[in-house]
Parts: sequence; C-alpha cells; structure tokens
Amino acid sequence: MTALRVLVVDDHEIVTTGLSLLLGQTGEIEVVATITDPRATLDAVARTSPDVVLTDLSMPGVSGTDLIAELRSAHPDLPVLILSATSNPVEIANGIRAGAVGFVPKHAALADIRGALAQAARGEMVVSPEVGAALARHLREPQEKAPLSEREREILTLVSLGMTNGQICRRLYLSEATVKTYLARCYTKLGVNDRAAAVRAAIAQGLIDPAG
Repeated sequence: MTALRVLVVDDHEIVTTGLSLLLGQTGEIEVVATITDPRATLDAVARTSPDVVLTDLSMPGVSGTDLIAELRSAHPDLPVLILSATSNPVEIANGIRAGAVGFVPKHAALADIRGALAQAARGEMVVSPEVGAALARHLREPQEKAPLSEREREILTLVSLGMTNGQICRRLYLSEATVKTYLARCYTKLGVNDRAAAVRAAIAQGLIDPAG
C-alpha cells in the first residue's frame, strides 16, 4: 500500500519533528516535509506534492486561515486539515470557511490524528462530535459586530495605516505591552490570529474606517 504523503506546517519545530517521527512509525504515512515558516508552504507543496497538508492555525508571519485560503486557491484539490490547540469556535469556523476539510485538536490521540488524515485524503470532512457541537452553537448565534472598544478601534485604525507598535505607542502615549494587550483583545473578539487579519475583519464589519 502506498504511504499517505503529508506535509506538516507548525511554527514550533518540536511539534513538526515530533509529528514527523510519530506519524511515520507504522509506514502508512510519510511526512514529506515539515515547515516552520508558513510563508514557505506553497513552495514546499510544489516541491513535494503531498496528499494532505496538516497545519496549525496560530502562527507568525501568515495566519493559518490565510494560509489555508492561499493553499486552496493554488491547489483546489489538495485537502488541508487543521491541527491546533485552539478551542475557539470562531477561529475553527474561519479556518473551515477558508477551505479546510476539518479540525483535529492537538491533544487528540495519535491514532485519531492518523485516522483524520486518512479521512481528509478521501475528501471527507473531519470534525469530532465535540467540535461539531461547538461549531453548530456558534453558527446558530446571531453574527453581530464584535464589540470593540473605542481604544481598540483607534489602535486598529493606526495599524491599518501601517504603523508599527512602537509608532502607536508614541502616538497614543501607551507602553508597548499595553498596545500588545489591546491587539490581543482585538484578535480574540474578531476571531483572528494576526494584525492583517484583524484589520481586514474590522473593515469588513464596519468597525474601522480604512481611510483612517
């Protein structure tokens, strides 16, 4: 039987190395590449031709959701499966909307991860009953605008203008730690993982003016 070819994307090398060793133990799965910089994923896919991409959601440089969308655009027939520690149904739903075939929590048993990869390769959706119930509750809730505070909107507006954290600190007379805290709150409320995604989501929901 031909081994299932998997490409693993996670910004923590200990995770990619561990998964590579553990998934390959039975010979049924071959990890063809491990990527710690998500920006290198498209090149790695072109080079290794995996059957499935297994990716985290929360990574620096490129958010998992953006990466999934890019992969699905460039390789529409390539299944992308999320493996993440998040339990936030907004983040999981955003990943699936971007094109992922499913979600597996990082605390899942190794056998469950192997099974999920096999399902993904067959084109099946992969969502545990627990995660499915959380997603169903989220989708039934009215999709209202995220309640960003005035300060949070102000900081996101400055981010949209291309300002760095340091520049925002000087403009608003805040410490860098305080700015980071406000941004983290914005990410949580908007269900995103990085600055660019937060700005896009805030503009899409009419929470900030892209013109500043």
